[in-house]
Amino acid sequence: MQYRKVIADKVSGSLRRTSNRLVLFVGAGLTRRYLNLPNWRSLLEEILKSCGEVMPLDYFLQKTDKTYLDDDLVEVADDIADLVHKWAWSSEGRERFPETYYDQSVPHTVFFKHLVAETLKKNVIHNSLYADEINALKKLNTNLIVTTNYDYFLEDLFRLPVDVGRNISSGSSSNKILKVHGSQEHPQSIIILPSDYHQFSLNHKYIFSKLLVHFIEDTCLFLGYSLSDAHIQNLLFDACEATQQKKMENVFLLDYNDEPQTATNQETWFDLNKDQRSASINIIRTTEFDWVYRIFSRN
Repeated sequence: MQYRKVIADKVSGSLRRTSNRLVLFVGAGLTRRYLNLPNWRSLLEEILKSCGEVMPLDYFLQKTDKTYLDDDLVEVADDIADLVHKWAWSSEGRERFPETYYDQSVPHTVFFKHLVAETLKKNVIHNSLYADEINALKKLNTNLIVTTNYDYFLEDLFRLPVDVGRNISSGSSSNKILKVHGSQEHPQSIIILPSDYHQFSLNHKYIFSKLLVHFIEDTCLFLGYSLSDAHIQNLLFDACEATQQKKMENVFLLDYNDEPQTATNQETWFDLNKDQRSASINIIRTTEFDWVYRIFSRN
């Protein structure tokens, strides 16, 4: 059967079973596609330049025995955050930051997070090649958007109220954007350093408990994430175990990859297995996203 027909049938079936309730999970890959935002490496390189550091990022990678993988860059960011903190207290650096950051009660990492937010704001370039895709995305009738992104793309597109990080409230069940990793509007809320992720893991059960119902009752679409991302893997493992499902028929992930011409129903499943944990979800492989958005908006 034609690949797009197989996907369309699976999506329409899921939406029918879940009364057309759709939840989006949105990662950095989506805004890199539409806004040309920098990847992890480019972000850190630009921050080093902004504080006048003459040593390249490779110096920090070698110094900490790290490579180019995102998880390794998170570790390297700790060293860069310390460097930014030191520079922020220089006469030159002090001109770049709000005076409130210099209060002893404010974590020293706020300077680094401020530069992250500023770098994202100034690097927004709307990619006109994807105007039709963005328009199709905007037409999705979504009940909830959960994102690990810091930028404003989703707020500007969907015009929904926002809950940020630890401020996620008991009323955050629908018609909102949940920014679980913080927002560039509030640099201190940004989760980007190892200590942040450690604290986030402590809060994970609370946030996950609020999202679990959506894996049971709604159709879920993951955008801008990779299945090699350990955080996404663990979320899917947790959801499968909590719902006692071997296959989550209502969960889909859009994967930027070559699109098959034909496929069977079984070939559109993706099986994850790690450390004696498993999860199966629907995977949509394509480099053109507009047709995917359109089939999810037929409700």
